[in-house]
Amino acid sequence: MTRYQGGTPPRADQKPVNLALQGGGAHGAFAWGVLDKLLEDGRLTIDAMSATSAGAMNAAIAAYGLSIGGPDGAREKLEEFWRHISSAGQLYSPVRSLLWETWPHGSGADLDFRHSSSFRPCRTFSRPIKSIHSTSVR
Repeated sequence: MTRYQGGTPPRADQKPVNLALQGGGAHGAFAWGVLDKLLEDGRLTIDAMSATSAGAMNAAIAAYGLSIGGPDGAREKLEEFWRHISSAGQLYSPVRSLLWETWPHGSGADLDFRHSSSFRPCRTFSRPIKSIHSTSVR
């Protein structure tokens, strides 16, 4: 594997950089925005990335995008990935209305959910990030 973005050395007006990307969901989303601007700007080329957790997801997606389409490919893949994460996150949002909160009273659907938890694991979506990541990086 070559050490340069797209297999070519940086231009004279570009500076190669090494990035360290930290973990944490909010940090990962923030880092996506920073990576997007760095890739869009064009004055820097990413020589290497070291990362953990959400940062590692960004690094993997960016590296894949760079390998298939250069900086624009990386930007496209990162946006695709984080849009999917955002959509999947809506399923688990603590501020969205629960189904039984939206049922009209007196409709026969008045069930007592006071003693049940809304945080039960759902087998269908138990690993949403894994499935999103595997569709973003082939």
